[in-house]
Amino acid sequence: MDPLSAMEEQRAYFKCAYVCFDRRRTQEGINSCVENCSLPVLTANNVVENEMAKFQELLNRSLMVCQDKFEAAKLQKMKTDATQELETSVSRSIDDSIRVLPHVVEKIKSTLVHRYTRLITAASASSLVSLRALLHIHARTIVLGVIRQPGLSHRPPRRRGSRLPRLHMQGVRRRACT
Repeated sequence: MDPLSAMEEQRAYFKCAYVCFDRRRTQEGINSCVENCSLPVLTANNVVENEMAKFQELLNRSLMVCQDKFEAAKLQKMKTDATQELETSVSRSIDDSIRVLPHVVEKIKSTLVHRYTRLITAASASSLVSLRALLHIHARTIVLGVIRQPGLSHRPPRRRGSRLPRLHMQGVRRRACT
């Protein structure tokens, strides 16, 4: 994974986690939401680790075949030929592994794209309540901004307890600036 896409993935994680922090949620609800946000990151790490483990296993098996051939040749008392055969076999195994590496990278990329989009959709669905709250706050901020324009005298009625959490308002202002 290139550094740019890793940064984008981190940015998406932090944005998702930010949405989870809502004063109306319980601590358990916040923790669950943040865990859902981290699923794409954890899945990406698991995919890379699993594919690299398979690649390493393939290389190890190939090198063990070389070692077995060397041991068999050594038993037949062809020591000089055995060493040269071992070097050739190891070189061939490494070259084959290097040729396979781009395919491993492509497999990792395709798996990440497939799983990442599926998990983002699932995480977004689980955070739907938080997203709705943010959209409501964002829409309300826009309406209040339009009403407070110079020349307009109408002010919305202030209801007791309708004060919005400061955390969300800061997030809305930041998004409006970017």
